[in-house]
Amino acid sequence: MQKRQYVIIGVSILLLVVGYFSMEFLIGQKPAKKKKTPPRSILQVHAKKVTYLDITSPVQFNGRVISAELIDVVAEAPGKITKGNINLKRGSSFQKGDILFSIYKDEKELDLKAQKSAFLSKIANVLVEIQIDYPQEFSMFQRFFNEIKTDRELPKFPQYKDEKLKVFLASRDILTTYYTIQKNELQLKRHTVLAPFSGAIAEVVHETGTYVNTGIPVARIINTQQLEIEVAVDNDCVKLIGIGDLVQINSEEETFLTKGKVIRKTDFIDDNTQTTTFYVAANNARVLKIGQYLKIDFPGRPIDDVMEIPREAVFELNKVHTVEDGLIKVHTVDIELKKKNTVLFKGLKPGLQVVTEPLVSTKVNTEAKILGQQDQKVQSQKRQGSGMGTGQGRRKNAAK
Repeated sequence: MQKRQYVIIGVSILLLVVGYFSMEFLIGQKPAKKKKTPPRSILQVHAKKVTYLDITSPVQFNGRVISAELIDVVAEAPGKITKGNINLKRGSSFQKGDILFSIYKDEKELDLKAQKSAFLSKIANVLVEIQIDYPQEFSMFQRFFNEIKTDRELPKFPQYKDEKLKVFLASRDILTTYYTIQKNELQLKRHTVLAPFSGAIAEVVHETGTYVNTGIPVARIINTQQLEIEVAVDNDCVKLIGIGDLVQINSEEETFLTKGKVIRKTDFIDDNTQTTTFYVAANNARVLKIGQYLKIDFPGRPIDDVMEIPREAVFELNKVHTVEDGLIKVHTVDIELKKKNTVLFKGLKPGLQVVTEPLVSTKVNTEAKILGQQDQKVQSQKRQGSGMGTGQGRRKNAAK
């Protein structure tokens, strides 16, 4: 019984071994599958042939309306500030010649009247001697005496020619007193501050009723009739703008307001903004308001032998991609002007294909195909083939 079991087990093992080797043999007879090679990847890009032209590029910058005249008004005499023709408040408007404010002057006026009265006495005392010793000059001094009023400015001093009369007047202290009174009259005028132009009060430093000393700021005034637009221009665009250029002035909503002209510019660069400031005068200043922000369109000036491409096609400040013999290359260019969406450059050999779109993480010598170029070649070949066929048909017809 056991012998029979051994025989069964042995036959089973033999069958398994034979079956395994038979399977291996059959598998070996099956042809191996060929590995598929992945298709070659070619980058497709937009490019443009390098061609240089003279390009006039208009530029636009934001500007702010300011007053052409902004003055700090200071006290030219000590005393208490008193009200003038207007309220000394921020925003108050005034006309040229209006009294902005006064410095209390009653005591100064009384003192000046006393000085004029004393001067009248001096002139009266010398008139008799002038009549006797200098009769030809008497009528002139008599008229001068009559014109002196204590509440008015001194009249012009008589113009005499006699040198002896000059010595006589000096000895009586007439000339010294006259010029001292004139000086005090000027000082009294400084107690009243008149508006030098029509405008408005931009800022008040000291209110009515405050006591101030000489030289202390009281208010800041602006001329609302003479307005300018202050425009900060990037330094690479300064060469495109000149004094006298005509410009178009638009609101922030791009609504046309008026035209204007560039009247001046600064000869230095602003430390904070690193820009150069241009000033524009508007043809119709009535449509502008101080503090308003506007858009200024400058006509620009021609730049010789440059090419314009999208700004996003330039990377690392001044590098671009090109396609040469089907491969991506990198070149450094000279940037002549950076605009909002494009740049003007030089430095590439004419005829090269410069890429006009950004290529992210693209390595040099990557295979590339220019979009649209192949279609143009096919169309060109079709046109040439069509032309050749027509020519052969014509020759055949001629042979017949």
